[in-house]
Amino acid sequence: MIQSIPQEPAAPVASVLMAALAGDLSPGARFVCLDLLGGLVFSDDDSSELCQQIARQGLWLL
Repeated sequence: MIQSIPQEPAAPVASVLMAALAGDLSPGARFVCLDLLGGLVFSDDDSSELCQQIARQGLWLL
């Protein structure tokens, strides 16, 4: 099975992940959020540039 994240919801998902990371998460949940965000930011899809911008805007939260 190939796991990939569809391009269409990538930017909204990145925004939700950044909002979640700003909150009080368990270490396991934080790891999963960062892992998913990394998958969005470092993908080869067209949406990765927008996800990078979203992550940069919220970088100070991390």
